[in-house]
Amino acid sequence: PHPTKLALGVPGGFDLPQDRYSVTEQWALVLLPQGERVEIPCPSEGSLLADISHLVPLGMPERLAKAVSIVQHAESALLLEERARNVEAWEDENIRPISSHSLELKQLDNGVRIAPSYPNRLRIFSGWKCSSCDLRENLWLNLTDGSINCGRRFWDGSGGNNHAVEHYERTGYPLAVKLGTITAQGAEVYSYAEDGMVTDPFLAEHLAHFGIDVMRMKKTDKTLAELEISANERLGEWQLLQESDRSLEPRYGPGMTGLRNLGNTCYMNAVVQVLFAIPQFRWLYAYRLPYWIEKTLQGLKSPTTAGSCLPIDHIGLQFAKLGHGLCSGAHSWLVPENFEELREGPVPLLPGIRPQLFRRLMGLHNSTFRTKQQQDAYEFLLYLLELLDTKAASDQSTSSLSNAHGQPVVVGSPTSCLRFSVEDRLECGMTSKVRYTTREDVCLSLPVPLTEMINREEYEAYEQRRQEAEASGTNLPTDDVVRPRVPFEACLASWSNTELIEDFRTPASDPPGLKTHALRSSRLINFPDYLCIQLSKFTVGSDWLPRKLDVEIELPVTDDQGNIRIDLSRLRSKGGLQPGEVPMPDSEPAI
Repeated sequence: PHPTKLALGVPGGFDLPQDRYSVTEQWALVLLPQGERVEIPCPSEGSLLADISHLVPLGMPERLAKAVSIVQHAESALLLEERARNVEAWEDENIRPISSHSLELKQLDNGVRIAPSYPNRLRIFSGWKCSSCDLRENLWLNLTDGSINCGRRFWDGSGGNNHAVEHYERTGYPLAVKLGTITAQGAEVYSYAEDGMVTDPFLAEHLAHFGIDVMRMKKTDKTLAELEISANERLGEWQLLQESDRSLEPRYGPGMTGLRNLGNTCYMNAVVQVLFAIPQFRWLYAYRLPYWIEKTLQGLKSPTTAGSCLPIDHIGLQFAKLGHGLCSGAHSWLVPENFEELREGPVPLLPGIRPQLFRRLMGLHNSTFRTKQQQDAYEFLLYLLELLDTKAASDQSTSSLSNAHGQPVVVGSPTSCLRFSVEDRLECGMTSKVRYTTREDVCLSLPVPLTEMINREEYEAYEQRRQEAEASGTNLPTDDVVRPRVPFEACLASWSNTELIEDFRTPASDPPGLKTHALRSSRLINFPDYLCIQLSKFTVGSDWLPRKLDVEIELPVTDDQGNIRIDLSRLRSKGGLQPGEVPMPDSEPAI
């Protein structure tokens, strides 16, 4: 049936593909180094941590059985690390204001006292329970009357029964704190009146009113951030199962491995895929994973650097590991013809690699890339290249490098194949004296000159139709969108054009510092093996606010095979000071 609501696994929502997808867990206890193996049954669904009944038939000691049960019930260290990073990023993006109701909160003297939680050998228990149902998790304490009620119901049916919000609707008592999140550092506080998470600067005093000592409390329940991230993880798994774009032909093998999107990480994935499409990066990292492993281990053994950089924090090792996964083909294969269930339907053919450790490491060095917000691929590229140059450069002789066929190759620094030099020329409008300066870069930033669009009449006609449609309260079909088309050669020409600088105070005048104009232009001193180009699509509108240009850049196709050839000769430098030119004094003018 066609879904009638945006929900999963509920009446009227989307059905989960349970008929095509199942998960089977297998557990075994292995004695090392002998390799003796004992199969272990899985715990029953919903069983408690202390329940070891499924291990009794094996006759193992109780202490060992409890250890096995703890491992079976535990979440993976990788998932916990990812969740911790996501919570930190979520909290960075969701700053909680101080509630206006917390400043003069009235609390009832009704004799309510909240019993503290107490620890058991394996987990922390409490006597807390919703006053309107039997739920003992996701409980909220109202800070006015001390009533305990369960939280909201989530989209997947989990969570609570909405009794806390119903209590607010009956009484109007605005603030509630989530039991199980109370620690000496704070707790989750929700304001129903302000419809959001808030900060209560007097939380310790408000809790003490009901006999709660925050200094003795321990965290026993998930915060809202952790619950939201868990829900997103479940939703992400479901979306992966639904991936089935029949119009694309799956590719497989070395260099054809995909990267999973971990939440707006497409910018990161695109940059990594491009870099490992360049041979020099494969030679330095992807094909040299054993070298980076050994280098990391040697650093751990060295008395001067021991413990300074763990493998999980080693940029060279993590980048090489990711490159090896992309370039080796070990994670990209052809699905056999006789596996129809894998070749068709909601199960993905090639799920790709989850670059979790790499994303974590990037966010560790720069908080901008720690969040799940969209970021600029150009900024990430510059950041990553700088990291590789400063923290992951090879100290091994380049003569030992080889390509995928074992042939020796020579590579300098990681970015040597991208690095180029730019010559900037400045000419004084009063004296015609010139100054040449040079700078290094790894990416050529080109402007997009809208004045050079080749479909102006078509675009202006579309803009007229769009404005008329907006005035009438309608929208044009998306298929009718007409974007400005700008030739790529026009972008190159715009970068190399001479720029006029007004109000230039020249050091070449007599006396120095007279106001005139100057002419500025740039050329490339050398051309790298691979020229990285950024199209500057951001401009400033008439309201002085930045906006992104919605344009199409046309590349010149020069033959029937679709090959693109671009003439860059106009960008080549003539080699500094030319015959007849007079150098400008070195003193820096004020522009």
